[in-house]
Amino acid sequence: MTEPAILKAALDCAARGWQAFPLKPQAKEPATWRGFYNATTNPATLHRWFANGFPYNLAVRMGEASGVWVLDVDGHFGFRNLAWLEREHGRLPSTLISFTSNGCHFWFLTNGTSIPSCIGKIAAGIDVRADGSYVAAPPSVHPDGPIYRWSNHGVPPVPAPEWLIHLAQRKPSLPTRVPDGTTASRGAVDFPARATAESSAAYGQGRDMARNCREYQGVTEWMRTSNPRTIRQFRQGLPR
Repeated sequence: MTEPAILKAALDCAARGWQAFPLKPQAKEPATWRGFYNATTNPATLHRWFANGFPYNLAVRMGEASGVWVLDVDGHFGFRNLAWLEREHGRLPSTLISFTSNGCHFWFLTNGTSIPSCIGKIAAGIDVRADGSYVAAPPSVHPDGPIYRWSNHGVPPVPAPEWLIHLAQRKPSLPTRVPDGTTASRGAVDFPARATAESSAAYGQGRDMARNCREYQGVTEWMRTSNPRTIRQFRQGLPR
């Protein structure tokens, strides 16, 4: 009898040392009583959960428990901000990547480093899934319908660059007033208000993941080749 794909994926996670557990079908909510605290690498438990053909989604516990964490980049806004971060600090290393409904998960090794989970602290559209968190893993089905899938399943996770770990670990400071009259944490990347509003509107339109990935690559290349004045105009919310 052929093993269900979700069971094979769960056993693969366990073989990598990642603790796995089931989510409700086509959902992100845990299907176990204690959520990620029930996550395990025990093959017998994984067979009991996933071998019966019930359409569970698959989740991996993040942080030191599994030795991995995820940089969750979502939507047009997230990819645009990631491109700016890479311009400021350097490219992300080649690492394991999975596609979500509208973005990517970049998987990194913890290497014994404690990394807190956070939403939007690094930059809008960029979250950290680490200690005290979990992510849906391929071949889970997103609530909106798309299937999570690997971009480069054979590539192992690598340690994150120091600049990214620093941004993930630093504590957000008290809110500060920004030019549009609203407040934002000083711990996050501070992009100009107009550029932020335009990117936020595009993000809200729910552009598909493939387009976001292509645009991320395109923006990164554009920033490498454009003259400084053009880049300054873009950063002031006047993209050309």
